[in-house]
Amino acid sequence: MELSAEGKTPEYMALAGIKFKLSLPQFKDNPQLKQQLLQGIKAGTMAPYYKEVCTDFGWNFDQNLFDKM
Repeated sequence: MELSAEGKTPEYMALAGIKFKLSLPQFKDNPQLKQQLLQGIKAGTMAPYYKEVCTDFGWNFDQNLFDKM
C-alpha cells in the first residue's frame, strides 16, 4: 500500500458524497454540485454510474456521452 495515498478520499467516494448532497432538498438544484458530479463521472469514465445518476435524479440522459465512456 502506498503511504502517499493514505488518508486521501478515493474519487469514487467523493462522487458518492456529492450525489448524496444532491439528494437533499437544500442542494437538489445546486448547479455547482451537479457539474462536479458530472465532471467526476466523465473523468472516471463511469458510464454505468452516469446512467444511474440520470435515472435517480431525472436528468436528461446523453447517449453520445454514455457511448464515449
